[in-house]
Amino acid sequence: MKKLLLCLVVLAFVACLDNAQKEKAQSHAASEANITSATHAAHGTSEAESAKSVVRAFGMHPPLTVLLEILNPEGMIGLNYKPYPEDKDFMPPNIDSLPVLGHMGDRSALFEAIVSLKPDVVFFGDSTPEDVLEPYQKVGIQIVRISGYSFDDLPKAIEVYKESLGGADSDVGKKADRLLAFVQKSSAKLQSLSDSITHRPTIYFAQGFDGLKSQCRNDDDTQELAYQIGGINALSCSMLNNPTQQVSINFEILASINPDVIFVRELPLFQELMQNPSQEWQTLKAFENHRIYYAPSTPSNWLMRPPSVMQALGFLWAFAKVQPELLSDEEVKVEAQHFFHTFLRDLSDEDYTRIQGLRSNHATSRVE
Repeated sequence: MKKLLLCLVVLAFVACLDNAQKEKAQSHAASEANITSATHAAHGTSEAESAKSVVRAFGMHPPLTVLLEILNPEGMIGLNYKPYPEDKDFMPPNIDSLPVLGHMGDRSALFEAIVSLKPDVVFFGDSTPEDVLEPYQKVGIQIVRISGYSFDDLPKAIEVYKESLGGADSDVGKKADRLLAFVQKSSAKLQSLSDSITHRPTIYFAQGFDGLKSQCRNDDDTQELAYQIGGINALSCSMLNNPTQQVSINFEILASINPDVIFVRELPLFQELMQNPSQEWQTLKAFENHRIYYAPSTPSNWLMRPPSVMQALGFLWAFAKVQPELLSDEEVKVEAQHFFHTFLRDLSDEDYTRIQGLRSNHATSRVE
């Protein structure tokens, strides 16, 4: 009897101890939950949002920022310049309201302003001097250099962004894979189409508000822009005394090369040529044959300066203008709408027309 009574006492004690431990565990769990909820509330995020890691980032050059806008808009801390009115409708949500932090091109980027927004990573061009990078590194910001912005450099740049912004399994990583697939598909299509070319029209790239700034070609350069889009640059560097990356010419030189096709970078100039052209422009072959086109610049120039990921779409667009018998504008429109739907915002047929400068729009200058 005494043994039975002793057993009952022991069992009762163990039960009380288990209950106390359970209550303590429940109390601890509740406390942890309250702390977690308070943390989310303080940062204005939900638990689901918190589980999704976003890397805060800034690009020191417009081409680097365009790539961020496509791959990591949620993590962008700022822009290089104020968005143009015609671009805002096609930008990811809230991007146009980000602060303008400048860029390395004109040395307007301010260290204090950028650091105050606490980026995790800042992307620089490969040639950035060490003394510019050091202050960012000293405050614990990751520095990533990107080597080149040309069309051929895009796959490598996308891979670097993928690794720097979350890795292969992140949302950015998956989007980067889709972008890489688009770039590779575009490149392969251009190569295939190029093999079918029987005649290459001459092309002039009209830059600046008078259209008399451009880029010239070395005679043996098959990687030059005009060649990549199915033509040949009408302006040979051998014609000029001091050829540079961007050259200035007079109208006499433009008249002498008399290009078959002209691509215009500045929207105000294109609108002037469409609505009130001067007599000298009207004498050009491209004008007479209605082969003057405005190169879209949403969210950055598709064709000319600055070279960016938008060339993956823009080269196809331009090829359709230069070689319409090999690639139709309708095919390119489908590609453009797919690209915008996947990486930016939906693009209607009317939108596609508008971004080519073919409807009334805001006439603004670009400083990219």
